[in-house]
Amino acid sequence: MRTVTYNCLLLSLLLIKSDGIDYKFVNVIFRHGDRTPQNNSYEIFPTSEYAKYRFDPYGYGQLTNKGKRNAYQLGIDIRDYYSQFLNDLYHPEEISAQSSDADRTKMSLQLVMAGIFPPSSAQSWNCKLNWQPVVTNYIPRDDDYVLNFLKCPNFKKEHDAVKKLPEVVEKVSQYSTFAKQLSEWTGVPITPTKHFVQIYHALTMLDHMGFASPHWSSRFYPEGLLLDGVALDFEILNYNERLRALSGGMVLKKFIDNMVAAADPNSNSRLKMELFSAHEVNIVAILKILGVYEKHFPDYSSAVFVELLKENNEYYVNIDYYLNPSSKRIHLPIPDCEPKCSLKRFIELFKDKLPKAEDMKCKV
Repeated sequence: MRTVTYNCLLLSLLLIKSDGIDYKFVNVIFRHGDRTPQNNSYEIFPTSEYAKYRFDPYGYGQLTNKGKRNAYQLGIDIRDYYSQFLNDLYHPEEISAQSSDADRTKMSLQLVMAGIFPPSSAQSWNCKLNWQPVVTNYIPRDDDYVLNFLKCPNFKKEHDAVKKLPEVVEKVSQYSTFAKQLSEWTGVPITPTKHFVQIYHALTMLDHMGFASPHWSSRFYPEGLLLDGVALDFEILNYNERLRALSGGMVLKKFIDNMVAAADPNSNSRLKMELFSAHEVNIVAILKILGVYEKHFPDYSSAVFVELLKENNEYYVNIDYYLNPSSKRIHLPIPDCEPKCSLKRFIELFKDKLPKAEDMKCKV
């Protein structure tokens, strides 16, 4: 991730942070691995020398071999980091794994799980294959308003209203000249800030696949005016508490519910970890609602960890950000809740920022 500017120390974190501290639950949301462009005129724009390239053998919008390796490495790093918390044996009741309804997120989730749970000797079923089947789930995209919140009617209604606000119109208008230049360079009409993310995707994919970037892109990519425009698009998607509740709030509510259940002494649940395989917009959304986002474009296989830990009979929450391809973790201080954020305080901070029950159904 080239452009992250967090004012935090990169931490070499221990598997167990100190004596007397235990992991009780780990929530994870990560972006899928490196992929090929989707078959549209923005990710494969007409002026590109690769406009007629078919991206064989992968196809359009699919994981590349590099993307598969990065997703698998994320799984290995999760296993290494939580080796004293996770069972060596795979038990479906101890880990939940869900992806969005896209090939690249489904495949990334399988690869991450393969890295977390290579078969132990007791579960090895083929001596020539260091892999075992695991349970993964997804909800059809038209019904998934947690990971596919952009399709939620409530979200779309509020987002449309925000885009018409005078201050938002003014901010967007500042990119009109740049959008016109992009249109000339790419050969497609560019609307600020709507298409900036797709152009950023296009340039990133060329870079990651080792293809030559357009000569004009070095003026504003990977950092510069295009990233500024992308950051504005992310800002508009998460502009107010209502939008944040309907985007990152959908996932955060699940995270909090998981931690509350894990801290309940009367709970019979054996669940230790829940993973969500998603997209850059989901990573931005969770960072936005947590109040810890700083301008950057989340890299492939980057991940946010929201952990519940127990120390001296007290529960507290910790947030880390995993950076691909460095495999480094950044501790993200929780605003108004440091150095140790108790679970009680964490819930208090976000109780009024989460979606209501009717929001989870996502109907206008």
